[in-house]
Amino acid sequence: MQQNKKNNKKKAFSFGEILLAAFVLTVGLTATTALIGKSLTYSYDNRDVVIASALAQEGVELVRNVRDQNFAIEKDGGDGGDGFDHFSKPDKHCHVDVNDGMNLNCTPSQGRPNTRDYYLQTPVDPASGDRFTHTATPQRFLRYIFIDYDDSGGNMDARVISYVFWDWGDPANMPSYVPVNGNTSNCTLANKCVYAEVFLTQWGIL
Repeated sequence: MQQNKKNNKKKAFSFGEILLAAFVLTVGLTATTALIGKSLTYSYDNRDVVIASALAQEGVELVRNVRDQNFAIEKDGGDGGDGFDHFSKPDKHCHVDVNDGMNLNCTPSQGRPNTRDYYLQTPVDPASGDRFTHTATPQRFLRYIFIDYDDSGGNMDARVISYVFWDWGDPANMPSYVPVNGNTSNCTLANKCVYAEVFLTQWGIL
């Protein structure tokens, strides 16, 4: 009988053991939550870089499209400006989007993001073909295109740099890392800036 009573005794965790287990569990959950938070942040940052890179590439392709359409006009007997109609030597600071057709919106000075419509309006329905378009209203992404067109010496060419930067939010000023002279050294991911560059020539009419 005494033996049975002895066997029926159950061992339990001590208060210290419970506190230790709770501490270990709390530390583990905190570390996991922090890791998930960092992963989400990196995911959002990567998403912004991918979007900005695509918009920068689109910028140079739109300018190339203007040049190529000029070649087509030239081939059809029209005046395509030897491939560079709508390009202007003094007007180096531009924006262009899919709604602009063959028009390059360029001015002789860089100007402010809102007065130059550098902000990009997010498309309402991308699945239906809506694209980013320029607007004066502050948005998350901005695109500024620098075009250094040269028609001296009988040759025509253009250096085109499409800058895209994001989370700027200052309609009164352009950031210093998007200079007026086409320099790209400070357009970095740390500054939330990417760019694409292309050099356009007259190959289409040779």
